[in-house]
Amino acid sequence: MSLTLSETNPPPPPETTTSNIDASLIEHARRTSKVAWIDPTTEWIYVSNNDKRPTFPEGNAVLNMKEYRKIRTARMEGKLTDSALYDKEMFGLYNAKDGWQDYAVKYHDEVIKPRTAGIMNLPDYTGIEVTSVLSTMLGVEERAFVLQDAIRVINSPTIETNIDTWTGWDVQENLNIGDDIFTNSGTFSRTNIIMTFDAAHIAMYDALNYKPHYHDIWRTNLENIGRRMIRSHARKIGTILETSTVTVGGSDWGAYTTDHSTANPYAQIGLAADEIVANDGNPSRIAMHDKVFRTMAANTNVKGLGGQGPNSTQSPGTAKTVSGGILPPGFTAYIDNLLTSTVAIVYDPDAFVWVQGPTGTAQYRDVPHMADGYIAFDFNKEKLIQSGKSRKLTAVAT
Repeated sequence: MSLTLSETNPPPPPETTTSNIDASLIEHARRTSKVAWIDPTTEWIYVSNNDKRPTFPEGNAVLNMKEYRKIRTARMEGKLTDSALYDKEMFGLYNAKDGWQDYAVKYHDEVIKPRTAGIMNLPDYTGIEVTSVLSTMLGVEERAFVLQDAIRVINSPTIETNIDTWTGWDVQENLNIGDDIFTNSGTFSRTNIIMTFDAAHIAMYDALNYKPHYHDIWRTNLENIGRRMIRSHARKIGTILETSTVTVGGSDWGAYTTDHSTANPYAQIGLAADEIVANDGNPSRIAMHDKVFRTMAANTNVKGLGGQGPNSTQSPGTAKTVSGGILPPGFTAYIDNLLTSTVAIVYDPDAFVWVQGPTGTAQYRDVPHMADGYIAFDFNKEKLIQSGKSRKLTAVAT
């Protein structure tokens, strides 16, 4: 099955003009840019020479990650051959309007081909290289964790932002003619978020290009960075989920009294949900370790006395997202072993926020050691912004 890149309709790159500017200077400046940033609001990767803060200069939008992820998914699904994938990665993804597709072709002809042939060649195409590094890192699909998708995500092109939450009020009820109708107003609460960043540092010696090897060492290391970034996101979200207020009444879902389970998971989840609803929340998600999920599945109140419960413990120990089955109606569970193995968090997804800021790659040349170095960085921040809309049950497994 063929793939048409235009199907995803990514945002168009910004308009730019080169009027009255020496085109050769523009080309050199773009080609030799040392930093790549991704704008999280559009998913375009930009190159820049500013490593101090995210910048998205006109004409420097190089590649769109929505397109990149689409062709990588198509390859995994068998819709593209390796050679077709390579052709699209090398020649079909770059912003042609501003000349980046031409740069990518030149990069392949002047750098990749000579390296493959064992020829030392030093033309400077760092603008394409930092984009390639960043797109490879961001294109990794990580299925070992699910918590990175468990809460609301807000994209921000800057590393500081504000989030406003609204608290309403109740109407007056059962008024009689002549009763006063009082004025009232809801309130906004503002949370200021200043992001921190995660980072990784990797270097490649020139000699790596001139030795035979059976693995794509460079891509393997870049994909490791991508996977570890996702793990970092999931772990931090797990940590913030576990800061939820404890609901009194949690107890071991695996404990037995004679021939039946002592505790009822549904009743305990209901206690937590009641508190959230009382705070104008909409409890619809549960996060737990797979051990807690397996304990819940074995509980007699869940599977029925002497009966068999739904097949809800496929692939024990692995991360997964589950809806239906043994869960209360309307709930989705995020099962991830990054969480503590004795707790369950019931929450409204709007109680938390993950603010995703700019992600980038900076390149440098280490001449004395004949190596190219790359530093990948990802600005983000997790935050509990409505504490009344999340509750934690403790001691639900042993």
